[in-house]
Amino acid sequence: MAKRESSTHKQKQPAGAPLHTADVTLKFTFNYPGYGCNIREHKILIARTLNELVSKGQLVIYGYLINVTEIYLVPACEKRELGAVQKLITDALKRMMRSDKTTGDIMNKGYKIVDMHSAELNCIVIEDALVTSLFTGGRLRSPFNKYYYRKLQKQILNGDFSSAIEYSGGVGPVIMVCKVY
Repeated sequence: MAKRESSTHKQKQPAGAPLHTADVTLKFTFNYPGYGCNIREHKILIARTLNELVSKGQLVIYGYLINVTEIYLVPACEKRELGAVQKLITDALKRMMRSDKTTGDIMNKGYKIVDMHSAELNCIVIEDALVTSLFTGGRLRSPFNKYYYRKLQKQILNGDFSSAIEYSGGVGPVIMVCKVY
């Protein structure tokens, strides 16, 4: 993989791109994760797909987390534009799943178990300012936060495909813009 310079502050934004979000996080869930390929390769394919959208100027990302079965994204868009952004990302990820040669059919003794090319991709919108702040460099301040928030913060800080890399000064696998508070 070719190295690239830190793109957190040099990223060109498309004309008319909003500079804020509505404290909304998109959560995409694969019903059938990439069992046919290496987990790291699966994450790299997802990162490559997101980078294509960003480099074409179709998407601006403030935060992300890529797991085996889930993708969390904090897009830079108005609340009324969420449907279009959700469709754009869903279509790109479905194209990636169809075109990937390593996510073929899972076979067991000659019988097809799972058809990876028809795997479903669900998306939900999380309207929670605390969740969005975790993806955009924020931290939990109180030790009395819910277990869900603590678990999510641990995943973000320990994830190798996470926006925490960019917010700590490194170069992560997905091109993004650091949100300035």
